[in-house]
Order: sequence, then C-alpha cells, then structure tokens
Amino acid sequence: MFERILMTIIIACILGLTFTLTNRYHGRQISRVVKQSEPEKRPRLLFFHGSGCSACVQQEQYLAQLDPVWRPLIESIHVEQDPDLVQKYKVLTIPMTILIGRDQSVQQINYGLTRTPRLIEQLNRLN
Repeated sequence: MFERILMTIIIACILGLTFTLTNRYHGRQISRVVKQSEPEKRPRLLFFHGSGCSACVQQEQYLAQLDPVWRPLIESIHVEQDPDLVQKYKVLTIPMTILIGRDQSVQQINYGLTRTPRLIEQLNRLN
C-alpha cells in the first residue's frame, strides 16, 4: 500500500515538473519570436479561438466580463483565418490566451479556459 502511494506521489511530481518546464520553454520560444518581430511596445492579451469550439465561446464571455480598461489589450485571433500567427505563436490548443508585457516578454500562457478572476489577476501583474 505504501509503495503505491509513494509511486503515485512520484508520478504526480514528475508530471507537474514536466508541465511547468514545458510551459516555461513554450513561453521563452514565443518571447523570442515576439521581441524579434513586434515593433509595438505595449502589453497585449492574445486570444486564440476557432469555429465550432464551445470552450472558445465561453472564453469570449469571460473576456467580455473584463473591466473596459483591459479590453483594448485584447487581440482576438481566429486560428483558421490566421494560420501564420498560429505557427508564429506555436498555438497548441484552443482556446488559448497569451499575455505579453510591455517588454514584449510572455508573462503568462493559458491553455484552455481561463476564468475572469484569473485573467484580472494576470493582467494586474503585467509589467
């Protein structure tokens, strides 16, 4: 019994570490691309979505609940209409949001749905 619990804990730690390292690597890759190609030095929230994606509709509703101060930062990108941007930002899933700071570094990548309170917290931390 103890061995099973120990193995479960070890596997959970390995999976958590793998996710964290992959997320950081993905963020660094995107930051490098953004810094090389984006002339604008302003914070942004990139929202990647697609047709027939019910989670994307829900994410749009969460974004609509943001304070009007944040709405100008949102750039809505339809993955089927902008395949070059999908490749550029290495989009892995939809919906996906990427928060980019003033220094053009990736501050946060959200895979899947991200609720409004979490987005507000992330936007408040933008540099």
